[in-house]
Amino acid sequence: MIHDRGMEDEPPVKRKPVLGVAQGQVVIPDSFFEPLPDEMLKTFYEGEIFPPPVKDPENAEGPVNGSEPS
Repeated sequence: MIHDRGMEDEPPVKRKPVLGVAQGQVVIPDSFFEPLPDEMLKTFYEGEIFPPPVKDPENAEGPVNGSEPS
């Protein structure tokens, strides 16, 4: 039997998460827990909030992201 119903008419499928499915497949190296280099920390704490505007190579009149050039 063929139904002319869309997916919006179907009730959502409820599934319980299965724990341990990727066990042994994901490895987090010890270096992940080491402190960040000073240069990177300086960027986070003292860097600009927004990156400088990117120039559109095909449009010499302005930046791609719509912000004013600095």
